[in-house]
Amino acid sequence: MMHSSLRLSNLSKLRRSIRSLAIAAASTNPSLEERQRFADVTQDLSIEDRALLLPAFYAILDPARIPGIVSRLHEEESYADDIITNTFSAFVTLRNVTDVIMVHALPAAVLRDLWTRFWPWIEFLDEYHDTLSLVDHTSVTPADEYSAYVSLCYAFDVVDKSVRKLTRGSMENLCRIVGTALRILHLSKRPLTGEEEAGLSYTTYFLRSWFSRNDFDRSAFDALLLGSGGTVTHLACLVVGLANRYIAEGAEDLERSVATLGNLFTFMMSGIGQSDHGTHDEIPSAFEGELFKQGLVSTATKFALLVCDPSMGKDRAEAVLGYVQTLLSVTPRHRWVVESLRAGLLPALFASRSPVSLYRVLRELIPSTVYYSVLAQLRESLTQVDGLDVPTIFPLERVAHELPPAEVWEMLTELVAYRLEHIDKYATGIREVIMACHNVQCAEAKAKSALKVCSGCKISRYCSKECQAADWHDGHRQVCPILSSRRKADASMSARDKWFFEVLVHEDYGSLGKKIAAKYLHFALNHPDQVPYTLFDYSLGNPTVEVGALKEMDPSFSDEEAAMITYCDRVLFHLIKVSDGGNENPDIWLLPVRFGAQTPNFVSGLRKIVARGPLLSSEEGMEQVLTEILTLMPSWDGMNGRWWHAD
Repeated sequence: MMHSSLRLSNLSKLRRSIRSLAIAAASTNPSLEERQRFADVTQDLSIEDRALLLPAFYAILDPARIPGIVSRLHEEESYADDIITNTFSAFVTLRNVTDVIMVHALPAAVLRDLWTRFWPWIEFLDEYHDTLSLVDHTSVTPADEYSAYVSLCYAFDVVDKSVRKLTRGSMENLCRIVGTALRILHLSKRPLTGEEEAGLSYTTYFLRSWFSRNDFDRSAFDALLLGSGGTVTHLACLVVGLANRYIAEGAEDLERSVATLGNLFTFMMSGIGQSDHGTHDEIPSAFEGELFKQGLVSTATKFALLVCDPSMGKDRAEAVLGYVQTLLSVTPRHRWVVESLRAGLLPALFASRSPVSLYRVLRELIPSTVYYSVLAQLRESLTQVDGLDVPTIFPLERVAHELPPAEVWEMLTELVAYRLEHIDKYATGIREVIMACHNVQCAEAKAKSALKVCSGCKISRYCSKECQAADWHDGHRQVCPILSSRRKADASMSARDKWFFEVLVHEDYGSLGKKIAAKYLHFALNHPDQVPYTLFDYSLGNPTVEVGALKEMDPSFSDEEAAMITYCDRVLFHLIKVSDGGNENPDIWLLPVRFGAQTPNFVSGLRKIVARGPLLSSEEGMEQVLTEILTLMPSWDGMNGRWWHAD
């Protein structure tokens, strides 16, 4: 039974001129003229007068009228006038009710009665949107329609959460309507002002709030996809594109723009499994990939630039930079670091004046400086903050008992300068990459450009056809397809990044020579029959070195890989360990190093030195042993890197 305030007798409180129009429009069989006139007049009334018209609105939107309209839609050319008039009247009524609910505090029972009347009309108008096409007969555009539908749903949801219970059976329809509204409102490209901007804001409200609802399941998400275009690509394009639009254009109210962007990012962070509501099995994993493809990282960085203004407050800046830091922790991190730096990450950090944000983001940046692509972008991005007084902006205070952010910043800049120096040496020809011919019997060291690459694996190089043929018979026949498949699997990393790994390992191998020699000695004493590996761990930025037994390396190598790396007796095995985001184990790359033809065998030479035990009993003898081990360790010249993933 309807609430007493919705009875038509309450229309007596209205002025006579309006009352007569309302009674006529709310009658069982009003004329088209009466319905049209009432719709036109109500649009110009005050909110107070429209609040008194709720009984008429309730009567006009009787769901029992919908089946009659649907049946008329199938009658050829007979529905144009009466159907469009009734549809337009319904639309205006819905918009009027939205305005009233937004301003007046209505009893919960009244809201529930209104919702049970109005929701069927929203479903009907959405389902037959293309058939009815108000824009062909009135001034109402699709953007106007869906802005009104979403605004009304928002008004009911915000004012009375109990209305949610009434939509549980229709959650999929609500999701589809919101998806359609998102698509139509964003693609209309009208200025972010007035009713349309409000509709977009309310649309993003639903996107944000759904993940806290128990009834938002995979079917509901699929309905959202259907409304937005049909695929995760469509939805990702819409939400990222809308965020970029708000950042570029903004709305009349900056606070409202930031609030809308906050809604969008809450939804998108949930889309990649990073939200306050836990994991969401209802979201297909492909959605995360599409969000990143559409430029989620650069969009988040631009959002940070927008809010990193003193007038917006430090808390808001830290919250948005928290989004950025989270995105930079996703694999492959080095790719997102480059994207964020290009979008203005460093200026945003300094504008925020937040030591916490600086420290957290630098914690993601430093491990990525092993990548050529990151270093090349940092060379440019550091100029954007050149000359700023870091200790003044970020005082020497610790964050969570860690190093002060200013010191971490200094660590980053020194590390970048050191590694860029290596890049420049090779770019200018001061140093040249020298490789050894892969034919074991030859192993002649030459400039990389002078060696011919294998057409199969694109990795092994030879100084002549004869050397290639000899190596083919000596084992490359079995190795070639393995190398080829590994190269294709690692296609996500650029050739320059792989090349710089090789450069970095060899440079650090030389600079840390004496420490590594001591580790070789300790290894040989404890593992006299094992082949050593040298692991360079860059997961925290500066390298730490570990020497261990290749046979015991975890993850272990397959039998095929073991054959590939042991058929040659003149190889030293370097491993490089890098952290590229994600919670999984760091990446480990194997770098077998070919010895030049004139270089003594390292493993047998090391064993011979260790066999001379008496030398190790004195300090002078120990120094002599370490010197002899250093002479065995191959220099950059005559070394060759091979790449494949070791997991």
